[in-house]
Amino acid sequence: MSSHTHKVILVVTPTFFPTMGGAERGIYEIFRRLSQHHHVHILAPEPTRLSPNYWPQGLESASFTVHRYKDHLNLLKTKGQRLLMGALPPFSFSMAQAAKDLVRRLQPHVANVHYAIPSGFTVYMLREHKVPVVLSLVGRDIPDNTTLPLWPAYVRWVMNWSTKTIFISKYSRTSLLGRENLSDTSEIIPYGVSNPPPISPYDLAKLRKKLEISEASFVLFALQRLEKVKRVDVLLHTLALVYQVRKDIVLVIGGSGAESTSLKQLADDLGLSQQIRFVGFIPESDLPYYFGISDLFVFHSTSETFGVAVAEAMIAQKPIIAADETAVAELISHQHTGWLTASMNPALLAEGILTLLNHPDLRSKLATMAFQYAHNYLNWDKIAERYDEVLSKAST
Repeated sequence: MSSHTHKVILVVTPTFFPTMGGAERGIYEIFRRLSQHHHVHILAPEPTRLSPNYWPQGLESASFTVHRYKDHLNLLKTKGQRLLMGALPPFSFSMAQAAKDLVRRLQPHVANVHYAIPSGFTVYMLREHKVPVVLSLVGRDIPDNTTLPLWPAYVRWVMNWSTKTIFISKYSRTSLLGRENLSDTSEIIPYGVSNPPPISPYDLAKLRKKLEISEASFVLFALQRLEKVKRVDVLLHTLALVYQVRKDIVLVIGGSGAESTSLKQLADDLGLSQQIRFVGFIPESDLPYYFGISDLFVFHSTSETFGVAVAEAMIAQKPIIAADETAVAELISHQHTGWLTASMNPALLAEGILTLLNHPDLRSKLATMAFQYAHNYLNWDKIAERYDEVLSKAST
């Protein structure tokens, strides 16, 4: 960890526990480590239902302090945003007021604000109060086919108000700024992954039995939200092609979302109901077991600013096949740390899956190289050190 110690760091985020996704995990992992050397205060909205035990099970305690505010005035929640093409500033004024109150109390040396939307006005307020701001763009701010037309301009304005911007991937930075307009006040720092716990063969056999998967079957595992941009429908059409050649396969699909019902109907229409297990949301404590029973991790998202699920498959030592679009191509090097194929092409994806299923030595090589990459470059300790350096430099 950096030699710069005893800073007061204010972390502002529109999302934190009890929600448990990639962004929340990243904030926890980074600032659990930084709080060992700094005074870390996390400002997050009060959940709709905050139970006394909102801390996710299985996570170590941390010495940072969490402050909550009621998000009453947030223009992102205003009806008509889509009709106005995003013209209303999609900012939370409740967040800015809460941050202002904390600045008066804590006198932070530096702030790390996550997301420009809805956190942008908070960045402006902090700048006006002479607090250096490091802006972290880790997902939803990056333009894709769901982004309202005027939002990217707001995000770029917020970048200009910041001392430094951290992007989670090169893909994210290029998507927002273009290839010819890369900011010299930005830096790429990915999120990381944790080594999975040891798993007994008995527990893996128990999960196979629960899912009614025979020991002779090859297990393909897919993990993502069941939303349109994740294009799980392409995986189902791909499985139909693979099944014409190999009958000994089962696709386990983890995740929940708006597409759940339509995907199950598609599986029925394709005659694949017996070959697919929709297991819904998988708690983090159970993920190692699902990776443990899988022979191949498959991923076909068309909107991915980093690829947390892919990184988790890498550290779990699983061979991976994925679409070559988005930031996933920064994690996967074709035929080195995984297998990449063109997106939206079930035939090519099926060809890649069959190649890997038919060549166990190749699967083993890709899994080993993927693990080594994740271990060396996606280590949370190293990522926290990089955040520490950026925040410390910004505070001087």
